[in-house]
Amino acid sequence: MNRARQLDSHRRRCVLTLRSGLAAGLLLTVLPTFAQDEPAAGAQDPGDSAHSLDSSWQVPESFGSETETKNALELSLDEAIRRALETNETVLLAQSEVSRAEGQLRQTVSQALPQLSADAHYGNNLEKPVIFFASDTGVQKITIGSDYDVDASLTLSQQVLDLRFGAARRAARLSAAAARAGAQDARAAIAYQTRLAYFEALLDRELVVVQDKALEAAQKRLEQVEQFYQAGTAAEFDQLTAQVEVDNIRPERIQTENRLAIALEDLRRITGIAPGTPLRLTDGFPDPGEAPDFEQAVSVALDHRQDIVAQRLQAEAAAAMQTAAERSSFPTLDFESTYLRRASSADAIPSNNDFSNSWTATLAFSWPLFESGARAGRVAVAEAAKNTQALRLRQLEEDARLEVRRAVLGLRAARQQVMASEANVRRAEKALSIAGVRYKNGLSTQVELNDAELAVTRARSNYAQALFGLAIARADLDVAQGDPALLAATAKTDG
Repeated sequence: MNRARQLDSHRRRCVLTLRSGLAAGLLLTVLPTFAQDEPAAGAQDPGDSAHSLDSSWQVPESFGSETETKNALELSLDEAIRRALETNETVLLAQSEVSRAEGQLRQTVSQALPQLSADAHYGNNLEKPVIFFASDTGVQKITIGSDYDVDASLTLSQQVLDLRFGAARRAARLSAAAARAGAQDARAAIAYQTRLAYFEALLDRELVVVQDKALEAAQKRLEQVEQFYQAGTAAEFDQLTAQVEVDNIRPERIQTENRLAIALEDLRRITGIAPGTPLRLTDGFPDPGEAPDFEQAVSVALDHRQDIVAQRLQAEAAAAMQTAAERSSFPTLDFESTYLRRASSADAIPSNNDFSNSWTATLAFSWPLFESGARAGRVAVAEAAKNTQALRLRQLEEDARLEVRRAVLGLRAARQQVMASEANVRRAEKALSIAGVRYKNGLSTQVELNDAELAVTRARSNYAQALFGLAIARADLDVAQGDPALLAATAKTDG
């Protein structure tokens, strides 16, 4: 699952890069009007406040009827993950691999258990065989056998001694355990992908909410400016500027709502919900919690990451298979007992007197003394497989350390960005409030007010991106650690 995680990480970076460019340009036109609706007069100075997440910027529970309806399917993040784990093909394929490995384990274990087989034969000698022999009177021929032959047997076999069996059984058990860990890793990866899809839909939904409000405010401003223009208290430039602002918002809103529709379709796909089903996302961006200590996070990863657990089991299984290969030339001892009941008769249904019984018991001892290098070849192959699995384990552990370090640093940076952008929003809003008062009193120009509105827009845009980035950073760390809580949640659908 390491490759899937790398692809998801690459996808996340692409999403962040794209959205940082789109949202910055998009919100520059849609957010300025909000600044006047939320004056910061009397607000606490940003430098004196605790840098907690602003609950007013959490994703709202619902938004415009054009995108969501009252009859929409309510979907929480936990419910989305549950649906994905129940229907996703990757999870189902991993579960099939578990069934295959457990079947191989049963096959291996059965080799040391008693085996009982029954055989029966019924034959009609259409042309009975003859034998020829010479005599004083010439060549004589004698017909042998009867018209019908019937026999039935029961054979019991039991492996008495095979020094390879213990190692082979251990290898099979470890392989089955590795398959189960691999399936758990697949579930965790799908849960991670579902979280990404859910958060992307949340961000697009918030942008739609922002633009709906911005368009409404811009239209109200245009109406006011037109009234002022007709009254002769506003210039034609002001009227044209207000009209351009309204016209700029409409196409941007269409594009953003289209991105939301695509994000929701991606979410439906991964959760197995029918295409086009109306959705209402009930959760917002979660509280990411504190960034852990690096060494502590690495320790958690090495203990709980299921890809590492699976690889560790595979390495142990390969070592057990090498032991089995080394013992392949050891002697074996098998016991077999056969009970045979046989009849040869001229009647199609032989009578009881036509039957004879026999019972044999044998011990078969085998010791391959010379195999022309076959054993050495088997050992070499098994040793190479063991070394390969050990190297993969070492590589995976080193990759995990690097992923955890990046995730911890990423979470710390994301938290700092949220705190910095939150404080900057308050400063920008306070500056806009002052600029609004100055403009109303004739102490500043429209340009100064526009600059203040632009600063608020940029600050709020950065804050929205920071909240999204913080949620993704927490998800990245959870996956890099093999988060026990996430694994426990995904295990609810196991079996």
